[in-house]
Amino acid sequence: EQSALDLYDEWNDGEPNNQNDNEDCAVMTRTGKYSDVACDQVFPFLCVRSKVGLTWNSACNTYDTDYQSSAGLSSCYKIHTNPKNWTDAYGTCKAEGGYLAIVKTDAEKTFLIKLFADHPSSSLRGEFWKDALLIGFHDLFVSREYEYIDGPLVPLIKFSGAEPDNYTPGERCGTMYRDGLFDDIWCDRPNIFACEMPAVARTAKNVTPLRFRKQ
Repeated sequence: EQSALDLYDEWNDGEPNNQNDNEDCAVMTRTGKYSDVACDQVFPFLCVRSKVGLTWNSACNTYDTDYQSSAGLSSCYKIHTNPKNWTDAYGTCKAEGGYLAIVKTDAEKTFLIKLFADHPSSSLRGEFWKDALLIGFHDLFVSREYEYIDGPLVPLIKFSGAEPDNYTPGERCGTMYRDGLFDDIWCDRPNIFACEMPAVARTAKNVTPLRFRKQ
């Protein structure tokens, strides 16, 4: 029985060669031809999904209908209820064409509070802090010098009680409580999180390049 690779036999010269008897996966090079590689090697990758049944989210310019917009806001937002640590949450938002939510105005905070309320603690499954939402600020570069992933914090930001306190090593990443107050949280502990992407025909935030990596 023929496979798709048999029908499209466009291997690079000398490939596949199963070097060291350890090349069981395949990549496509820039020439459009294939090579076999070890499956534990790291490469960029391309995903594909069927367009059958997809609905276009015209307000947010995406097929992801979980992103929601609100009148007067320049962005769309999505709550992810599958917990991830801060770094993985950052990567998930980026993969969707967005970024961890950056809360700079009362209107943005109010809308996120509303979206958060749609996911009460009782509806969330798993062992994690269910009243905190990972968002896009941190002090990973300089301890206690908090900043957004696109620049300095704005005066609007209000922390809860005596926070941020960096209570134990690792509380270097940002979160928002259900009441809209901010806190620092352990970067390596999974939690639910909020992603943001520009809404269509509205002025987007200047988030390119994101400053997750120190410049």
